[in-house]
Amino acid sequence: LAAWAAELLSRAAIGELAFVMLVSFVICFVTEVVSNMATLSIFGAIIAATAQLKGFDPVQMLLVVCFSASFAFMLPMAGGPNMIVYSTGKISVPTMARFGLALNIVAILLGSLYMGLVMPLALGSYADLPAPVS
Repeated sequence: LAAWAAELLSRAAIGELAFVMLVSFVICFVTEVVSNMATLSIFGAIIAATAQLKGFDPVQMLLVVCFSASFAFMLPMAGGPNMIVYSTGKISVPTMARFGLALNIVAILLGSLYMGLVMPLALGSYADLPAPVS
């Protein structure tokens, strides 16, 4: 299934930074309703295989998935800190969603710039890694 999804995603004619932003956007909003670990389990293999097919660094793209899974600020069930804030009873779900959406957008933009431009310089190249086994 991951190979099939990766094949479909690899056909998209977008550059590496745009792909990082797309992955960050999708992962960020999926983790609003699905646990971080489940999101990583589902999307990690798909994104790594897609990166390999597109000629991008799969390690960098896996780190994009990992970082972006932490960008969930809208809903109480998105993470432990969100639930703690909501449990005080002082913040409503609509208020959390409104401010959380703004935080999500800022995190996606700043995170994508960091993960697409700075992180490759810090990590170096993993081009000599073997291709993932399907």
